[in-house]
Amino acid sequence: MFGILISPIGLIGAAIAGAGLLIYKYWNPIKAFLGGVVEGFMQAAAPIKEALKPLGPVFDWIGDAVKSVWNWFKKLLEPVQSTTADLNSAADAGKSFGKFLADGISLAMTPLNALISSIKWVLEKLDEVKQRSEKTRELAQSNPAVAAAAGNYGITWKPAPRGNSAADIA
Repeated sequence: MFGILISPIGLIGAAIAGAGLLIYKYWNPIKAFLGGVVEGFMQAAAPIKEALKPLGPVFDWIGDAVKSVWNWFKKLLEPVQSTTADLNSAADAGKSFGKFLADGISLAMTPLNALISSIKWVLEKLDEVKQRSEKTRELAQSNPAVAAAAGNYGITWKPAPRGNSAADIA
């Protein structure tokens, strides 16, 4: 039995049990500390909050979602005496948090989707320009009126002649 306690698994289990016991024993100071952190942050962020006041409804929505998750977490640490109402409340909090995450991802994807759509549009237009350019070239090469009227001095897709003699130019 003592061998299990000194094995790595036994030591990890003992450490987890010890951490749980310490958290349970000192929960009120931990809770007070975290409450102080939140309160201090709120006081320090008051000027920022005033500057961001026009975005109040968005922050209220986020705050409500975080508050519901925090309340759910606090209830999670209370002794287990779950009623149907408690379970429904936890499920609702989970749904709210899941919706919050999905909305956040959707919001983050909006500019990315717009960028992807714009890039697709540009690529389509570049392909269209290429196709029309090739079609124009084919029409110019195959049009007998252009070739006859130009006398081989009009539109040509051959490089310009180089040299000074008649043989070079022909």
